[in-house]
Amino acid sequence: MFARKVGIARNSDEPKILFVGGSSVDLGISAEIATAELNRTAVNFGLISPLGPEYILSKTKEVAVKGDFIVLALEYYCFDWTGSSRLWVDPLFVTYVVAEDPKYLLNLPRWDQLHILARVTPRHIATALLRRPPSSSSSIPMMNSFGDRTDNTPEARPWLAASSMKPIDQLVSGFSGNQRGFSVVSEFLEWARLNGVTVTATFPNVCRNPDYRPEVLAQVEDRICGFYESLDVPVVGTLTGAMVAEEDCFDGPLHLLRDAVERRTRRLTKEIAEQFPSEFPRP
Repeated sequence: MFARKVGIARNSDEPKILFVGGSSVDLGISAEIATAELNRTAVNFGLISPLGPEYILSKTKEVAVKGDFIVLALEYYCFDWTGSSRLWVDPLFVTYVVAEDPKYLLNLPRWDQLHILARVTPRHIATALLRRPPSSSSSIPMMNSFGDRTDNTPEARPWLAASSMKPIDQLVSGFSGNQRGFSVVSEFLEWARLNGVTVTATFPNVCRNPDYRPEVLAQVEDRICGFYESLDVPVVGTLTGAMVAEEDCFDGPLHLLRDAVERRTRRLTKEIAEQFPSEFPRP
């Protein structure tokens, strides 16, 4: 799926809009609608957040070119992760780079390679050795030519979806003192500046939850806005403005049903056009 998104982005008209993030973008933004609303080709470059911010942004560097406009909507735990490692070592990330993207692993500094390989288990090795191309298109999530997922229909919504709407730790307790993701994003923003790529940030769509307290949400929003503003990166929208009702969610707190994706995208593109009138002039 990710290789297909890379291909779509590379083959798109330039300059283009890239919506970048994890699965909250993959199942939260319609690049097809954004293309129509902003009158510029848009691509849904949402991967999955367990791959980590450094991997997601490294793939973005592969497809972004001078003149592109990036809307960055990273999930909250991409800024702040637990554990003692400075590296992102989520088990899914380790499995993926070993089995699907060894080139990425080999291009890392030697110490980082060793740090990741130290977490490889026999199961990871078996996954890499036994990997086979998908036998049919049914094993690949449905996707249109803009990189948008199209399988998030009400009919496909899991009947136990409500039980999967778990709260996001950072929105319950705030950021910890170990906010390593900010430096990763900062490095990417400097790369974008040097390469003539415009970046704006926004907040990921997420299901409302009674465990979220206003004062904690305000602290998280202030931290994120303050970070981006210190680097002269505009922020579009608000944290609470990106929240949705449970009935709008597909199979998790970050994933939206198709009609909710449409509403979210129209609202976000309107905010982008208003904040960047010279970039996206209205007729």
